Amino acid sequence: MAATTKDIARECGVSLATVQRALHGTGRISEETKQRILDKAKELHYEPNLTARTLTLGKSRMLGVLIPFLNNMYFAKICDSMTKAAVKRGYILNILVHGDNKEREKEMLTMLKNYSVDGIVINPINKGETLRKILSAGRQQNCILALDEAEKAGFCGVGIDEQAAGAACAEYVLKRGYQEIYFIAPTYYDAAGEENPGHHSRFLGFREACRKQGNEPVLIVGEDYTEQISAIMRKRNAVGRPALVSSGAIFAVNVINRLFHDGMEPGREYGVMTFDVMPEMAVGGNVRVTCLDNHVEKIGEMAANAIIDLSEDIETPQRNVVPFSIIDGNTL
Repeated sequence: MAATTKDIARECGVSLATVQRALHGTGRISEETKQRILDKAKELHYEPNLTARTLTLGKSRMLGVLIPFLNNMYFAKICDSMTKAAVKRGYILNILVHGDNKEREKEMLTMLKNYSVDGIVINPINKGETLRKILSAGRQQNCILALDEAEKAGFCGVGIDEQAAGAACAEYVLKRGYQEIYFIAPTYYDAAGEENPGHHSRFLGFREACRKQGNEPVLIVGEDYTEQISAIMRKRNAVGRPALVSSGAIFAVNVINRLFHDGMEPGREYGVMTFDVMPEMAVGGNVRVTCLDNHVEKIGEMAANAIIDLSEDIETPQRNVVPFSIIDGNTL
C-alpha cells in the first residue's frame, strides 16, 4: 500500500499540516524540519495524489497544450521544448491534438478546463470574436497563443513577428536578383476557406516587401501544390531561375523531392528558401536549404515559462517576441 501524508507525519512526529507545508513549500516551517520530512517522504516512496493536491492548493501543476498536429516538425519541437522547460519548474503537459478541426478545438478547450489545468497553451484555428469567446468562457483565463491572433483575442502571445519574417525572406530573395517568385503555402486556407493566421501574416509581409520593389509574387495553395509547381517548372520559358519560397519546411521537402523526380535540382534550375529549419537528410544529397530559423525551441521554452508565470501570478508581457534569423544554404 502506498505511503500517505499521515504515515509521514507519524514517522516524523509532526502534524499533518506541517507535512503539507513541507511537501508543498507553503507556510512557515524550519529548513531542518522541512528537509527531515522530505527525506522521510523519499524513504517511504511517497507519491502525491494530484487530485487531492489540486483540491488543497487550487493548483494541479499541469499545463494544457492544444495544437492542430503532432506529425509536423514545428509542433513536435515546440512540445518537446515546452516539456523540458515545464519539468524544470515542476509542471507536466497534457497535450491534445484537434486535427485542424474548429469544433474539436472548442471541445478540447472545454476538456482542458475541466481537467483543472493551471494554464493552456494554444495555437488556434478559431479566429476573431469566436476565439475570444471560447477562451474567455469558464474559469481558465491564462492562455498563451503562439500566433498573432493572440493579441487580437486579448490574451498573451509568444512567437516571432510573422509579418516581419515574411518581409525579411522577400528582401533576402530579391537581393539575389530573383524576379519570378512563388510563395508556397498549401494550408493557407483552412477547411472553412478562411486564412490561417500564421501563413497569412507571412505572406502579407512577403508580398508587401516584394511590391515595394515592383515585384508581385504568386501564391500557391492547395493539396496539389507539388503538381502545380511541377507543371509551372515544366512549362516555363522565361530566362533565369524562379525562386520557390515555402511557408513550411515539410512543403519545401515535398517540392524538392518532386522536382528531383522531374530531373531538376535546387540551386541549379530554381532557387528555394523556406520558413523553419530544414533537416539536411530530408532531401538527400548535399542539399542545404536556405531557411528562416524561427527558433522553435525558444518559442516552446518561452511559452512554458510564460504560462507558468501567469498561473503563479507573476507579471508577464502581453507579447513575448522571439527573434528570427536567416541561415544561408546552397539552394538560393
